[in-house]
Amino acid sequence: FITIHTVHTYAAERQIIQQRDEWQDLAMWARTQTPAQAIFLLPPGTSRGTRTGFTTDMEQEQLFQGAVVFNYFSHRQAWVLRADGSAVMWAPAYYHTWHDRLQDVTHLRNLSERSHYAAQHGIAYVVDRCASTDPDHAVA
Repeated sequence: FITIHTVHTYAAERQIIQQRDEWQDLAMWARTQTPAQAIFLLPPGTSRGTRTGFTTDMEQEQLFQGAVVFNYFSHRQAWVLRADGSAVMWAPAYYHTWHDRLQDVTHLRNLSERSHYAAQHGIAYVVDRCASTDPDHAVA
């Protein structure tokens, strides 16, 4: 049992590391290829104990895994992340901005809705899952 558990844990950790590395690559691209004031619409992520109104779809949740490194490596602003809610402890007035943005973004169900929302709010970049027919050609 211990060996099976260890192998399963190791495989899960490798997947998390791979996803984090992909987010780091995206962040480094953003840092070198976008204006310093660029804003990104990222999957907002989840946290334990959040209310039902803040659930995200599973695809967005999987895409979010590893995204915590994006702001650090990109030096760019994310429109909203669930974890940003902790900022209200130091800036209580930020709560309404964070809450409204998070609620809006978690209800966007596809790339078309996310792109439309981004355009309405002056967000130049939307990060979403994409598929490329040419694995050697990145879609940006």
